[in-house]
Amino acid sequence: MSREQRQRHKAHLDQHIRDASGEYHYVGDWYALQGGGKALIPFGVWSLLTAGYLIAVGCLRFPGLMNTWYVILPYLFTVCLLFALFWQGGKLLLSRGRVKAFVWENVKDNILPITRALAAFAVLTALLGGLYLLKQGMTVSAGDLVYFFLLLLTADAAWMAGSAFRKQNWELT
Repeated sequence: MSREQRQRHKAHLDQHIRDASGEYHYVGDWYALQGGGKALIPFGVWSLLTAGYLIAVGCLRFPGLMNTWYVILPYLFTVCLLFALFWQGGKLLLSRGRVKAFVWENVKDNILPITRALAAFAVLTALLGGLYLLKQGMTVSAGDLVYFFLLLLTADAAWMAGSAFRKQNWELT
């Protein structure tokens, strides 16, 4: 990392000042969500639904998730993206509608691409699972249909989480 990059990366530290007692206080800008913390509820609900559906997929005994790399890897990428969604979205959800400017600047550019990629990888996992069943000549059982249905619900919930985030109105205060 070059010197300029380090300075830009740590520029938010200049917005913290030390008082007489030695404690640091943030003096920079804040972003506030119009509607307060309650406006975060749709994003939080869709994120939790995404997690629930994806965890349910992992609990199923789909044959392709047991021993096939081209089904396992997209599922693992989807799980990693879910972790990233909770990492970035958690910063907003824990802020209760008021967040420091440097946090908002980081989060606002990450959530939509994460939700879109999560939805895409969930669909890719379903497609590759179907390819696995076709290659093996296996018949589709009820459990396999639940697997596909849950992956599509995961993709839909991730897409809706991104849409709920996009509808939020954050203003500089």
